[in-house]
Amino acid sequence: RNGRSPRVCGRCEDVPEAEHGHRADLEEADSLPSLGGAATEAAHTRRCKARLRLLVVLGVFIALLLVGKLSGLDRYLKRERVLQVMADAGPLGWLLYLLLFAVGELVHIPGIVFVAASVFSYGQLFGGVLAYVGSVTSV
Repeated sequence: RNGRSPRVCGRCEDVPEAEHGHRADLEEADSLPSLGGAATEAAHTRRCKARLRLLVVLGVFIALLLVGKLSGLDRYLKRERVLQVMADAGPLGWLLYLLLFAVGELVHIPGIVFVAASVFSYGQLFGGVLAYVGSVTSV
């Protein structure tokens, strides 16, 4: 680097940049010279927050699985039982599904969850059509 001494990361206590994994942070900091180490720290903070969000989602998923198993809810989620409940609900079940799809989209639940639930509950053809109607109405 133009005859200068090797760049050192402030978080790694004088370890040359070639010997640790913060190279991208250092390059980002070089592209923003007015911010210096602040850019490096901001990139590190973003990565930490992303990892924390992933761990939280994973933890919630595992907790939901445990609650379902320990409370006995898993016996109610058998395919035959779900199909029977949906068949008994008739058109009211369809409307409830469409309402849940729209509200779920508002709170940022991915639409594929509702598509999978529809196909699981009503079959490929009717479930696919219902999911399509749900996706259109939720927009």
